[in-house]
Amino acid sequence: MLPQQTLPHFDTNDPNSLAVVHYLNTTEHGGTGFYRHTRSGIERVTKSNEQAYGTEVTRILASSDTRQYCTTAHQAYTCIHEIPYKQNRLLLYPGNTLHSALIMDKDINVDQITGRLTANTFIKFC
Repeated sequence: MLPQQTLPHFDTNDPNSLAVVHYLNTTEHGGTGFYRHTRSGIERVTKSNEQAYGTEVTRILASSDTRQYCTTAHQAYTCIHEIPYKQNRLLLYPGNTLHSALIMDKDINVDQITGRLTANTFIKFC
């Protein structure tokens, strides 16, 4: 795991893009959290605030030695919404929204039968 993988992220700064996550497994796993960067107030990354957000991420990574996945409690972020993992649940949200998989210890499992398995798709519209 890389340090930047422990932080909420965005998929694109394009406001015309959607992210789709489909939860596939029947067993219980961590869901998805949506975040606001506490210091800057950023919830969605746009072309106009992407550089500022990147500076904040660099600052967070330089000042933290944590190597744990993000949870709903994080010193630099406020979790504003959480969607629990449930088989066949489909999430659809703006691709520029700060989000993170809520990885539980048992989710770190490469077995597709018992591990956290999702199908991810991105939609761009004009």
